[in-house]
Amino acid sequence: MLEDLPIIIPIVAIVLAIMDIPGIKLLRESAVIFSLGSGIIYLSIPALVLYLLVENRFHPIYRGRTAGLVSGVLIVAGILGLTALSPITDRTYSELAQLFLYILLYFLFTSALRDGQDIMRFLRASVCGSMAVCVLAYTAVLLGWQGAPDVYVGRGANEGSIFVTLLGTIPACVMLARTRNPFYAIAIILFFYIPYLATSRGGLVVSAVSVLTTAFFFTRSFILRSAMVVSGVVLAIRNTPIFLNVFEGQINFSARERIALIEYGLDLMRDRFWTGWGWGSTNRLAEAAPNTRLNYPHFHNTYIQLMVELGVFGCILIFFIVVFLGYYIYKALYI
Repeated sequence: MLEDLPIIIPIVAIVLAIMDIPGIKLLRESAVIFSLGSGIIYLSIPALVLYLLVENRFHPIYRGRTAGLVSGVLIVAGILGLTALSPITDRTYSELAQLFLYILLYFLFTSALRDGQDIMRFLRASVCGSMAVCVLAYTAVLLGWQGAPDVYVGRGANEGSIFVTLLGTIPACVMLARTRNPFYAIAIILFFYIPYLATSRGGLVVSAVSVLTTAFFFTRSFILRSAMVVSGVVLAIRNTPIFLNVFEGQINFSARERIALIEYGLDLMRDRFWTGWGWGSTNRLAEAAPNTRLNYPHFHNTYIQLMVELGVFGCILIFFIVVFLGYYIYKALYI
């Protein structure tokens, strides 16, 4: 039964994706999100693409700004140009195919999410779909199909927890701040508990930060918001020794391996700082890491991967990502 679920879930999602029936849009979106979290990815992605195509009436329209389109074209051109200067392997082509898939999904999403109501519905669907992932995981544990830390059906512990955090906790926090509906508070508790069973420290930290941010947005009072920020800074400074001790206590074998991968990645980036090693080169490079006990297909760090594969261009991309996020966070503070 457990082996069949990752196949059954996306098949159901595909059927619902093509059923453009009034009144079940939230169900269709939730089913697609559920499939992305628990189904075979080679069936779940087609379910997502089919849903977006149906929502766009098979005639998507680019709704972004011209500057965004130009920036995207320049980024892709830069990636292709730098990759052409590096050794080409089969992995290069598969990674480029994934890149263009991401571009297609971005195009379809921006076309399908036409206004604030569409975005709010998608956030609700993300919460519902992620809750289904968590409920299935907990049910599998209760029935003895799965055991901690591998609690997720069709996903590893870290992969499943990242999914629940990004498509569960964060949307639930946004909806809680916007609607004050206690349903989302209950959902957040569930999104904490299942990653806790999976012993995903990173997911729990991101979830905790999201909840604290939600508390900040519960009030529009500048005085209260300022008091929260000052209190947080003071607590962080006064408890720095405790945080450092906790951090040192959490440096287990897995953490040491990741630190070694990051150090190795930085060395690679310095070796080819201007051109990088090429898009898709991470697989062969990470597997050759001399300072890890196990072989890894990636660096466990997206920023390191960008810097290794694209060199200085990857550093520039990271800079603009940080500036972009900082700008919109700054705008959000004054909503």
